[in-house]
Amino acid sequence: MVGQSSRRSPPTITVQRCSPSTTDSAWKKRYQNVINLFSRKEALVAEIQENEIRSVKALQDALASQYDLWNEKEVIDKAVDRMGRASENILSFAGTFDTFVQADPINAGLLWGSVKLIITVLARHKQLLESIVEMVDEMNREFPQIDDYTELFQGNDRVQDAAASLVYEYLSFYAQSALLLKKRRAKIMLRILWKSEERMFKESIKSIAKLKKHFETEVGLASRENNAVYQSRNETFMVKSLLHQEKMEQILLSKQSQVQIKALAKLPFSFIPYSRNSLFFGRKDLIEVVKSKLQSNVNSATTEQGSKPENNPVLSCALWGLGGIGKTQTAIEITYRMQSDFDIILWISASDDPHAISQAFSAICKKLELDPNNTQNTGTERQCVVDWLKETDKKWLIIFDNAYEASILKPYWPVATKGKGRILFTSRNSEWSMVADHSIKITSMSVEEGVDFLNYWLDQKDKDDLTSTLRGKRRTMEALIQELGGLPLFITHVAGYILQNKCSVANFYEIYKTQFGDVTSRSHLSIEVQYNLTWGNVWDLSFKSLSAESLHLISMFAFLAPDNIPESLFFEFQPTSGQRELVFNGRNHARFYNAIQDLSKHSLVDRGLIIDTPTSSSSSSPIASTNIYAIHREVKRKLLNEMGKDLDRRSECFENVLLLLAEAFPKRSDQGEAMNGLWPQCDQYSSSLLALFTAYIEAEPPFSPSVTDERLARLLFDGSWYLWEKRYFEQANTIAELAEGVIPEASKTSSLLYSDILTVIAAVNLESSRCHKGLAYARRTLKVVEAHIKTVENPGKKEMIYLANAINNVASGILAMDSSKLDEAASYLNRAGELKTTWASEETEPSLFTEHYCSMGRLRCLQGNFEEAISLSRKAVDLNRQVYEDTNMSRTTSFMDNLAFVLKAAGKHQEASEAYQQSLECRVNHLGERAQDTAISYHFLAVEYCEMGDLESARLSLNSAIEIFERSFMAEDRLARSSYLLFEVLTKISLSPDLTDTQRLETIQEAEKFKKSAIEHYNKTIETDQMPEEVQPGHRSYEGEQLDYKDFERLVYWGYR
Repeated sequence: MVGQSSRRSPPTITVQRCSPSTTDSAWKKRYQNVINLFSRKEALVAEIQENEIRSVKALQDALASQYDLWNEKEVIDKAVDRMGRASENILSFAGTFDTFVQADPINAGLLWGSVKLIITVLARHKQLLESIVEMVDEMNREFPQIDDYTELFQGNDRVQDAAASLVYEYLSFYAQSALLLKKRRAKIMLRILWKSEERMFKESIKSIAKLKKHFETEVGLASRENNAVYQSRNETFMVKSLLHQEKMEQILLSKQSQVQIKALAKLPFSFIPYSRNSLFFGRKDLIEVVKSKLQSNVNSATTEQGSKPENNPVLSCALWGLGGIGKTQTAIEITYRMQSDFDIILWISASDDPHAISQAFSAICKKLELDPNNTQNTGTERQCVVDWLKETDKKWLIIFDNAYEASILKPYWPVATKGKGRILFTSRNSEWSMVADHSIKITSMSVEEGVDFLNYWLDQKDKDDLTSTLRGKRRTMEALIQELGGLPLFITHVAGYILQNKCSVANFYEIYKTQFGDVTSRSHLSIEVQYNLTWGNVWDLSFKSLSAESLHLISMFAFLAPDNIPESLFFEFQPTSGQRELVFNGRNHARFYNAIQDLSKHSLVDRGLIIDTPTSSSSSSPIASTNIYAIHREVKRKLLNEMGKDLDRRSECFENVLLLLAEAFPKRSDQGEAMNGLWPQCDQYSSSLLALFTAYIEAEPPFSPSVTDERLARLLFDGSWYLWEKRYFEQANTIAELAEGVIPEASKTSSLLYSDILTVIAAVNLESSRCHKGLAYARRTLKVVEAHIKTVENPGKKEMIYLANAINNVASGILAMDSSKLDEAASYLNRAGELKTTWASEETEPSLFTEHYCSMGRLRCLQGNFEEAISLSRKAVDLNRQVYEDTNMSRTTSFMDNLAFVLKAAGKHQEASEAYQQSLECRVNHLGERAQDTAISYHFLAVEYCEMGDLESARLSLNSAIEIFERSFMAEDRLARSSYLLFEVLTKISLSPDLTDTQRLETIQEAEKFKKSAIEHYNKTIETDQMPEEVQPGHRSYEGEQLDYKDFERLVYWGYR
């Protein structure tokens, strides 16, 4: 129910109808003028004025039946109270002149009926209703508040006429507004006609001001006339006249000179251009912190006499952060929550334009009815407001929204006040954190908060069952919020797009990823929001304010990982003679820091943690500290999208980042040694490398061939080799294949760099289950190396070692894919061994022989020569440890796995399980719990546990393996094997007599679940678009017939053999 007004309704006036008089006709005449405005609309007028409403309480009762149908109850309460009070004020004023106005239901009915109709039509349109309430408030402030002198001149015709004109100007505005809205209830029509409403309001305000001045003039004249009349009468009347005149003079003097008293009389006073956002969400902790800062008491010093000083310092708090982060909306919510804590609240849109700020203070000066001529300073309206805030003993709060420079705003608030003064700033400029007494950086929403916010918007704006369909799966929403970087502005735009287009979150996500420019180029909000910037232009002003060097730097940042931009990357490059000078390099740190300061000022860059990193690509180099910077994901996306329209700028920034990374990223040696000693520095720049090439792949339009040269290919190769060593197969394969595509065609026939790139692709595929593709790339590598050797006049050790390694890799591919071709594999291995022993020795270069011994051990195992196989496999492990100790554990563990495989084949299950256990421990410590190689060790350890009858240990190992494989790259065959083996293990466990019936049933159900999973994953491995044609006929789909694990394993094409 609408809250009841605390204001007393005007008293009922007893009608004592007199004979017609000029006074009576003055009011009738003005009323008729109002009616004449609505020619041919008499029926509508009659409909509006036919009501019994004469007070706020009666208005509340009249609206009670519809109240439950409206959502914005708080706004409607406010409208009923404020518009109702204004109506009572008008009729009360008129009643002091002539009871005709209040007694005649035609006039009062039209006024109250208009108010009721306005509220009824706009009840579902919050912003429009709040706007018209503000209009009514402003008109009500213009209405004469000096009832005293109206009692003195009820009988004066000119005063009556002036009062009637004033009253019926108000009535005319109400009635015309009501009739305007009567036939235009549709939202779109209300929006269109609102300009007419605003124009009518402005005209009424001007007219009221003139009529008010005319009324006051007539009162003054009447006072002097009455004095003259009374002078001709007896002494009693003369005394009355003098008292009359003295009272009149006091009233007029009070009105003309006591401006500040009048302003105080109208407190509390709020100048807030925004209504409260009913869809505001979250930020609870932030709001409580800000409120505590603004509510805190000032610990004022005392004078020598022990009394408090006359003035209190003004405390300030700054909310700063990236555009679109929610600063303004948070400030609006804080302001409304603290409205009762302050007598005066002033909201200033504080852009970089001092003229606009001055205009805002001029408006405040007028609304407070302060007189600029009374100020002791410059006489400006700005100074008038500042002086008044300084002198008042009241509690006041100023909000400077979107504050730019402190130097611009300093003149707009006092440093001290007799009352309690507080200032809240919102700004993108981080420098406000040093200006304000308290500062709080507003950060993006977390993924969880962002998902809840999106759901909240969808729920609030669409109440039907469609909302659940639009939302979709939470995982998709989480991925979307992650991409959006948790910016509230963008989340509201997403909600608006989804609701307007009736698409699901998943559908929007696909559109967003492929048509970013179209989605962000215009607003898709389903309602108006109190923010005049859109997704597409929210940072335009910030970008335009940057220096050329700052814009260049953040454009380079856009090609790097948004959360991990190492400062050291920009200092590694030291241009030598003949090299192009980069804007940012190791010789000019000051230029970089100046640009960072400029970017930080606009909250476009965050400085993160300081981390330790090697000072050079040497593994023994000292450790130094470097800053890590971050930019918002959507800032990165915006910049890349904009650079797609300026290809010269995009190419320049890309090539600069490429040069910096090529200088900073460690390089694999020509001898083919492992990069494990350089992993810390590789780790530092790997995310930058991945981001650079993701931007390259996704660029629209694509990059021109001018940047696709050997520099790019070399960096791609170094990065892919490092990622392969770290067992990040998916990323390594992606980057290596990109390197294959960008290397110049002329280099593809005989370039050793090209052979290196093909080697990485071969290795990744051989070790991630795609043996056929891996072998094909190994053979291509061999052809490229052989072609290169033919171009060299006198091939030496370098070329021969390249050839030996390429031959060895072909043999490894054959052994991994087809055990029926052991003779071919033996031939390749023998040839590789001869080359290595010719050009090197195990004593001088042991690392060249580790891979050879490993492959030979596997060959001898498949040939059935287990004793020699075990010896060769152990030699590979020991030799690798001798060379690298504990630094190259990724290769050591691979050799351990090979040893365990051989021991298992030889029937030495205890030794095999110990080897797998060692391999597992090394991989967990070296590669991590989630690495795919770690899962491989879990799987094979489980196989050995099964051989030894330890089913519980096998179950635990397989659960761990499956959990990792499910997150791994191209692991369908391994998931199939592990799932089927776990099905077999659980089936055997279910036969245990120690289980209860319930436990046995649960175990059988779990076993069937994994069998079903094994079937699904196996069938994916034999899809025709993934399996080579020559091996398809030998593989069939598996329908679930009973097989033991070894039979099932033989069905699987891909994987470790």
